[in-house]
Amino acid sequence: MASLLNQLNHDHRRFMRLFACLKFQLNLYRNDDRVSPDFKLILNVLDYIQAYPEYYHHPAEDILFVHLLGCDIPQSATIEKLLLEHQELESTTVELKSAYSSSNENGLLPSEQLLDSTFDYIDRQISHLNTERNAVYPIAGIYLCSADIERLQYPCATMEDPLFDAILDAKFNTLFQTIIATDKLTREDGFSFI
Repeated sequence: MASLLNQLNHDHRRFMRLFACLKFQLNLYRNDDRVSPDFKLILNVLDYIQAYPEYYHHPAEDILFVHLLGCDIPQSATIEKLLLEHQELESTTVELKSAYSSSNENGLLPSEQLLDSTFDYIDRQISHLNTERNAVYPIAGIYLCSADIERLQYPCATMEDPLFDAILDAKFNTLFQTIIATDKLTREDGFSFI
C-alpha cells in the first residue's frame, strides 16, 4: 500500500515539474513575440503524457479508485469525478497533440486559442493532481489495508518512467534537460513546484 501511494505521489511531483516547465515555455512565447514556440518540446510533453501518465499512472489510479468506491466512502463523488477527468484529460491530450502537430507541419505559430487551451489544460491537470493528492490519497490508507492492495492487479507494475527514471528514453532527453533548466530558473525566481 505505502509503496503504491509513494509511487503515485512521486509521479505527481514529477508531473508538476513537467507542467511548470511547459507553462514557463508557453509564457516565454506569450510574453515575447520574438520567441518562437518549441513545437518539439510541446509535442514531447504530450507524447510523454500519453506514454507514462496515461498508460501507467492513470490505470493504476483507476484500479485503486474503483476499489475505494466499493468501500462506500464519503469521497465517492470526488473519486467518480476524478475517474471521469482521466478520460477527459486523455481526450484533450490527443486534441492538443493534433493541433500542435498540424501547426508545426504547416509552419504556423499556435493561435491564441490554442495557447489558451493549453494553459487551461495545464491548469486542469494541476487541479486534478491536487485533488487526488489532498482528497483521495490520504484516505486510501484509512479504508484499504496492505492485503487489499496486494489483491489488486496493477497494469505495467514494473514500468520505468521514460522521462525521469534512471534509464532515460533518448526521445525525452532534451525535454528532461529543459525541465532541469526550468527548475533552476524558477528556483532563482523564488518559485518552484519541486
